[in-house]
Order: sequence, then C-alpha cells, then structure tokens
Amino acid sequence: MNEEIKKEFDALNDKVQKAQSDKFNQLEKAFDERMEKLNAQIQDGSKSDEALKTELKNITEKLNESLKAQGESQKHLDEMDRNIQKFAKGGAKHGKSLTMLLEEQKSGLEQIMNREISQFKLDGDISEFRLKVVGDMTSSANLTNDVAAQTRIPGVIYAPERPQHVREFIATGVIGTGDLRYIEETAKEGAVDVRQEGAAYSQSDVDLEEKSVTRKSIGTYLRVSREMLEDVTGLSAYLTQRFGKLLRVKEDQQLLFGTGLSGQVQGITTHSSVGEWTDTLADSNVNRFDVLAAAVVQGMVAHYVPNIIMIHPTDGQHIRLAKDTTGRYLFPQYAGGGITINGATVVESTAITSGTFLTGDFAQGCMLYDRRAPEILFSTENADDFVKDFVTIKINESVVFPIYRPDAFITGTFANALALGSA
Repeated sequence: MNEEIKKEFDALNDKVQKAQSDKFNQLEKAFDERMEKLNAQIQDGSKSDEALKTELKNITEKLNESLKAQGESQKHLDEMDRNIQKFAKGGAKHGKSLTMLLEEQKSGLEQIMNREISQFKLDGDISEFRLKVVGDMTSSANLTNDVAAQTRIPGVIYAPERPQHVREFIATGVIGTGDLRYIEETAKEGAVDVRQEGAAYSQSDVDLEEKSVTRKSIGTYLRVSREMLEDVTGLSAYLTQRFGKLLRVKEDQQLLFGTGLSGQVQGITTHSSVGEWTDTLADSNVNRFDVLAAAVVQGMVAHYVPNIIMIHPTDGQHIRLAKDTTGRYLFPQYAGGGITINGATVVESTAITSGTFLTGDFAQGCMLYDRRAPEILFSTENADDFVKDFVTIKINESVVFPIYRPDAFITGTFANALALGSA
C-alpha cells in the first residue's frame, strides 16, 4: 500500500513540475512577443514616450508577480521533498507512519494543482498558472453587496420650512357654513355734539352694507403605490408631516398676497382699501427704523392699535446693522434678538417678500375662520387606484378670511419709503 502511494505521489509531483514548466514557457513566449511589439512601436513612433513607459512598467510588474508566484510554488514542493527525506532518516520518531506522510504530501500536491488560476495578460494574450496570488483585504475588493451591516436613520430628511405662519398673528375661529356675511359701516354723516337748552341735537346718519366672503380651498394630492407605502418605513408619516407644512406655507402666501380672483383668497396687501405708507417724517436722513415707526403711528392716528410689523429677515438685518458716520451701531439694543417699535412687535418672516413691510392691527382688522381644518385623507377609490393598487393622499383645508378693516393695515416698500423720506 505504501509503495502505491509513493508511486502516485511521484507521478503527481512530475505532473505539477511539467504543468509549471509548460505554463511558464507560454508566459515567456507571450512576454517575448509583447516586447517585440513594444520595440516596433518605439521604432515607428506610433505611441508617445509617456504611453510607452507606462506600458513597459505594467508588463514588468506583471512579470515580477508571476515569477514571485512561481518561487512560492517551488518552495512548497521543496518542503514536501524535505519531509520525505527526513522520514527516511527516522521519521517514525515524529509519530507518523509512511502512509500518513505520503498522504499528506499527496494532499499538498493536489491543492497546488487545484488552486485558482491567476492570469497574466499581455495585450489580449493570456498565460496562466495554477496559483492564487494572495493580497490585502479591503471592503471594496473583498465584500460584495451588503455584507457589512449598515446603520439607517428612520424617516426622511428634508429641508426645513418657516417656523412661524401668518395665522399665528391673526384671531381665528370656526365657521359652520361656506359663506360668511357681515354688516359694514361704509359711511357716516353728521356728528355727536353738545346742545344748548331749547335747541335741537345735531343729526347723524350712517350707511350700512352687507358684505360676504366665500370660503376658499387650498390643498394638493399625491398618488402612491401600496407597495411603496408598505415597503418604505415611515413614508405615510413623512408625507403627512411634510405636506401639512407646505399647506401652511401656501396659506401664508394667500393671506398676504392672494388676489381674490380665480379661487384665491383676498390677501391683506392686495386689498384695494389697504392703507399705504405716507411720508410724515420730513427728515433727509431717514432709515428703515424711521419708516416702520412712522407706519405704526399712521395706524395709531386712525385709532387702531398696531400690534404686528412684518418684514423679511434681510430687512431686519439692515436695521440691526445700521451704523452712524463713525461706525457705531445705531440700535445696539436690538443686536441680540427681537425688535419692538412703538409697541408693535417686529416679526421677521420669509412669508413677506424682501423689501416689503406690513404693519397693522391684526386683532381688529381681520379674522381667519376654518370651514374645514387641515386634513389628510387616504383613499383607494380615486380613478383606477383600486385595480392598480394605488393610494391617493389628499391634503387640504377650507378657509374664510374676511378683512373687516383694510385701513387697519399699512404696507409699502422700503425703497419707496426711503426715497420719499429723504426728499
């Protein structure tokens, strides 16, 4: 039995030696051919010097890798041979029989023959030998797909929306009908006066007119597949929160700038009777603070109590950074935060456009009624949602916005006001 294993070992050893010899003969031939081709390219100048240097470097590196692999293989074969020779000089002392030793060496030779093929390419020609080139392990080279566990943050990250909305500064209520009607005094004649004994009191009269405001609807809808709602964690909550905020943003725009036409809300600044800023400063060195102070007083003169001034954050910055001719801040008390001018709180919001200001008695001048508070509805019965497994998500509200006293508000632009104030 030992003799049979020895013969098989010798035959396998010869096979490995021949395979290595054949493969490296092919490698030598391919290398010579490639070097001849490279030399021809050098002679005829068909490639740049830089390209030739790069190609020669690549060929040299590949050849060195191949020769190194051959040396490692030969080293392993030599080790096997030394083990057998050592056994002949007393191998039994190591506790192994000849059969065990030959079986181990045979197994080692078979591993060499069965290792993965490392390829050496020379311009399309492949010479290969049966050795695996061992290299460093990296995530990009040794990991496929999601082998390494990933950390996923729940929910969806999205850009922030404005923290405050116009409705926060307006009195709000709820209405149970689609239209709101109210009586407005449109004119007054005569006056309340004193009388002397025996004389008649002064006569007065007023003109009254019924006004009406219809509800306006604001909203949007989305169609989302059921698979997407089921597979994306937190998608429903994200859509609800995200579009609920976007609904408020559109409401802001309508309350301030809506035209009242084509289904729009009648906004404050576009109302035909809204107060316009008038120059009462008579000051050639007017600034933005002066303009806003004058606007508040203009409302106070009309017997209103202006409580809110709305400006864009960039205009608020202009006020805080205003300096005198020596570079000192004009309003250092406002450098750290909020501003109050003549009792009215300055609200800096992107709801109003840069360069525009709005002051007013928001308590008396208007009121916002919710006919249908903001709601988010899910339905599978819109269009062909049912047969296609879609879900329609509708986000909407219905509001009624009467501007009872449009002259309670004063609006204008800083560019115009500063020009008038400096005249």
